[in-house]
Amino acid sequence: MRTTTKSIRCLCAILALAGFAACKKEQKKTETPNPPNTVTDKPLDSSYVLSFDVPVSPQPKLLSAIAKMAYKKPNSSYGTYSYIDFRVNADNTLDVYWLDTDEQPHISRVSVSGKSLIEDIKIPKFITDTAQRYIGFEKLGQDKFIIGYACKNSFGQNVAEAWYTAFNKDGSVIFSTLLFGDKDLTTEDSPGEPAQAGSSLIRYNTVTNTVALYLSHQKMTGGKRHQAGFCCFLDGTTGKLKLNSAGEMTGEGWHSSHNFDQRGFFNADNGFYTLAHGDGFPRALMAATWDPNQRKALSKLEYFKYSGATGDPVTNTTTGDFTELSNRDVAVLYSTSEGRTQRDLRLVLLSGMNINAPAVKKEVWITELANEYVGWGAKIIQYSSTTALLAWNTFSTTNAGTGTHFRLVDLAGEKLYPAYDMTETALYPQQSFRYSNDKKSIFFVSSGTGTLKVYQVKVNDAY
Repeated sequence: MRTTTKSIRCLCAILALAGFAACKKEQKKTETPNPPNTVTDKPLDSSYVLSFDVPVSPQPKLLSAIAKMAYKKPNSSYGTYSYIDFRVNADNTLDVYWLDTDEQPHISRVSVSGKSLIEDIKIPKFITDTAQRYIGFEKLGQDKFIIGYACKNSFGQNVAEAWYTAFNKDGSVIFSTLLFGDKDLTTEDSPGEPAQAGSSLIRYNTVTNTVALYLSHQKMTGGKRHQAGFCCFLDGTTGKLKLNSAGEMTGEGWHSSHNFDQRGFFNADNGFYTLAHGDGFPRALMAATWDPNQRKALSKLEYFKYSGATGDPVTNTTTGDFTELSNRDVAVLYSTSEGRTQRDLRLVLLSGMNINAPAVKKEVWITELANEYVGWGAKIIQYSSTTALLAWNTFSTTNAGTGTHFRLVDLAGEKLYPAYDMTETALYPQQSFRYSNDKKSIFFVSSGTGTLKVYQVKVNDAY
């Protein structure tokens, strides 16, 4: 176990990362049509990160191993499901969901104050006995969990059905919901293959007791299986699909055709925001707003269009995370090599999503790289009342991790504070930064040899 705290009293960096020597290289100054000012004054009186290792067994799936997978490499057009995710409990313990090297699931409760493993949560055995792929994790309150998984259907077709099972800490089942996949996949209108060539997520709204499911899937249309996103909502107590007044499923079963990567969260108004990563059609990177009680998205916006040929799955672009800021703008990260030497990170601020009038408000290039690129894992969260924290992984042209990088930007996208670089590559795809309950810390979780690695970014200006 190792804990490091470093105060920053000079003009060279904002964040210190525990347990790692800082890489001294600076990110190159970006060139944009309206470049933000790069400032050197520190935004806080002090800033630091705590890090500790929690021994676990078996071995968690390492980022380096995921980066070597053919369809999940850091610059792949296709998203991936969660390998490590977590939720913060009321007492600031963490429930960490992780897949081992055999891609079997585990849930470990971790004490942040004690920097230790408290207990392992029991996952119902029938899930691990039947699951062929795991497609999401979420908590439905204290000691209540939900896992998504794909399994074989009655026609013997593998990874066909999408199931979502909620259970208590002792492993007793609350509900199990079959979303789709029970039809013969060779027939027309037969949705199946959840998270195939894409990603998947589960989100829970404690205010409305609503579960959001958003994932890629495929369906037979005109004698050929095609891909799109599937977005729907469940009752958090019964697991039943939410229906509108006409008795129709809310959400949409075919959202953004050729949707390769998905992101989503509940906003301040209890609506749901999503991102979609389409192919080289006029459906590239899309943002959408949903009402969990209505059919289809209330509004959509293509916030970035790449130049790929119609239907071309090679998009040269990677979807990052996104968040809602306190001014109600939505901040999105993505990386692209369109018009760049390498795949660079870009911040986009979207206005009007909360009033169904989405528009691109600001675009800011964060990096200008020459010999490495920004791959999956990029994250963003509001850091203080005036700034947002950005983080991203870089990779060599052979897809080896070259570091994780942190930077603050003001909420208007006008001021970039100096970047801090870490030699370790630590940001897992499909995981978001999360606050402690008092918003004085930001957490993320990575892994090492035989360990989960928990990071706690301290925040002095909790907004």
